[in-house]
Amino acid sequence: MTSVNSRFNAVLHGVSVCFLIKLIKYIMKNWSDIYKLPIAESYIDEEDGFRSKRILDANRNFIFQFLNVQDSAQINALEAINGTKKLKGKDTTFSHKDGYIFANEHKAIMIRGWGNLTGTGGHNLSGDDATNVQDTFADYIVSKLNER
Repeated sequence: MTSVNSRFNAVLHGVSVCFLIKLIKYIMKNWSDIYKLPIAESYIDEEDGFRSKRILDANRNFIFQFLNVQDSAQINALEAINGTKKLKGKDTTFSHKDGYIFANEHKAIMIRGWGNLTGTGGHNLSGDDATNVQDTFADYIVSKLNER
């Protein structure tokens, strides 16, 4: 048993932490296991009489909402995320942190759908898998929005 552990530790020692993180993320569920393109806007009538815009995937999963973004910019962003058009202009840089996508340090998109990912009436994922789905989807959105 000791020789097996020694060999495992030797192999593990030679493997980078970065590789292990990538391997774990590969094994875990990512966004494309759950969400399907194209994404589109949908309106929901709220109890207070307002209509809220939600962004849904092709399977009708609620995936994100825009925050204080002009309608024309929303349309352009959806086309970029769907891969049908690239954004123009190089003065906006997109990034993500803590469930938000930022446009030049301003919150532009809030990633949503946690209840659908983790709920028993939804996909019933573990918290780790749901987090990975949302994080890999945010990575995808940022990469598409930053393509020029």
